[in-house]
Amino acid sequence: MNAGEANQLVEEFPGKVIFCNVSVTDEASVVAGIEPRYEGAFGAIHICCNFAGTGNGIRTMGKNGAVPLAGFNRIAQNQACGHVLTCCACAPRKMADNAVLK
Repeated sequence: MNAGEANQLVEEFPGKVIFCNVSVTDEASVVAGIEPRYEGAFGAIHICCNFAGTGNGIRTMGKNGAVPLAGFNRIAQNQACGHVLTCCACAPRKMADNAVLK
């Protein structure tokens, strides 16, 4: 996470961009990052973009043996669970704000 670059975008596009530094592998962190900001900034959630991701050159079998499961789990938590947690935090608010569903 590059907070400096993110804050630079916030300054470059005032009122159009917000920055929420959250851990996408932690449900409470995701909710805390979305809850206080979504209504105050834009009145509603209009779009949810999941750009969090991580990875490295883990091989199934490397010079130090088989891949450690902890390394794989960290990547899986970020890649899969992070997207699910973010969507689950945004979807109910997005649907509630959708005039078609009211």
